[in-house]
Amino acid sequence: ISIRAWDYLTFLPLANSMGAIPATPGGIGIREAVSVQLFGALHVRPETAFLLPFLPAFSLILWSLVGGLVFLFYRHSQPPATN
Repeated sequence: ISIRAWDYLTFLPLANSMGAIPATPGGIGIREAVSVQLFGALHVRPETAFLLPFLPAFSLILWSLVGGLVFLFYRHSQPPATN
């Protein structure tokens, strides 16, 4: 897409702030809808504007799942000390 970095760094925090309003779990859908509206003013296609806030949120969820699996299957080499 051809937008200035200033526009991206201005609109994406606005969309994330709107997604923080507790209307849906995790702001899913609200953040993307606001992003489509804001970036649409800069003539960005809706499919592309949808992905701008979705991909960072998706990568956060993906890496959290990886960390959760590591946490579930990690075994200590020594039992905890008792007093």
